[in-house]
Amino acid sequence: MSAVSSFWDLYLQLGGTTGPFNSVETRRRLRQRTAGPELGRLYDVFESNAAAGVVVKGTVDIAPSVVSIAGTTALVRDCFDDNTGLYRISDGQRLDSNDPRRHQVLITLTDTAGMWKVSAMQDEGLGCAA
Repeated sequence: MSAVSSFWDLYLQLGGTTGPFNSVETRRRLRQRTAGPELGRLYDVFESNAAAGVVVKGTVDIAPSVVSIAGTTALVRDCFDDNTGLYRISDGQRLDSNDPRRHQVLITLTDTAGMWKVSAMQDEGLGCAA
């Protein structure tokens, strides 16, 4: 599903941004693929990461499947492989540890002016099989 793929692409782009935090540009870019609570949640994450001098590096391997579509809301379950890490900008040191288990999430998509955007993401645990 392209909406989920585009969301993760944006997450990796914004998460890997170095330099001064640009709140206006970050919100503008987030509005392209997120809405509602997820927009605010990700904005807070990226602002906090910038203040701490850390970035996200890596890839995300997705396996989304549509659960339901009702009007302007769709539910998508994804069992994704998170191959990202949190790295300190100053020296490139990884600050977290890799977990090889896949992550299962229930994603709520909202159709906003003809474009599906991630409006919520609910964690359903580790260890799912794609």
